Amino acid sequence: MNAKDKITKKSELLLSVLIYAQKNKIDINNRGEVKKIIKFLSVPIEKDEIEKFIDLVQDTDTYMDLLESKRNHKKSKATN
Repeated sequence: MNAKDKITKKSELLLSVLIYAQKNKIDINNRGEVKKIIKFLSVPIEKDEIEKFIDLVQDTDTYMDLLESKRNHKKSKATN
């Protein structure tokens, strides 16, 4: 598997975890809950990579929240 395939696979896994958490109203900031999601979805992550993957999930969630806030701010400015 080349580097591009690995990045694509990790991105797919990341999105799966985020979508599952959102649909089930699970707090991404709770590391234990993210570990449960990883286990439930059978995410193929090496044990020594789990903590890094959880960091990635949490960072991505935070980034997406920031983007949504900016988008909402721009919309509210446009309607005023």
